[in-house]
Amino acid sequence: MCNWAMKTAATCQPILSLLQREIHFGPLINIDETTVKVLHEPNRAVSTKSYMWVCRGGAPDHPALLYHYAPSRSGKEARTLVAGYSSVVQTDGYAGYDYIDHSTEIQHGA
Repeated sequence: MCNWAMKTAATCQPILSLLQREIHFGPLINIDETTVKVLHEPNRAVSTKSYMWVCRGGAPDHPALLYHYAPSRSGKEARTLVAGYSSVVQTDGYAGYDYIDHSTEIQHGA
């Protein structure tokens, strides 16, 4: 069943790319991450934390949500999710978002 899910995810990649672009069309992106437990993930112990990054953005009258799995909480994941965006990104106080404070394209909303 996991292989089915992986094949489905690969098939849906174009839709996920469209959703990511839709999120970038709005005046604000909310982004946050939370831990998830993944069983039997290759080359990782069961006790290792993984993360689900959640982005909300898009047009105010037509918001979009994106759930993005990542094996780490690295700020690199946040950078990838907002790459090419130029407006306001609202986050919590996690240091992984500090790069936004030095961006000329993005305003950091706390």
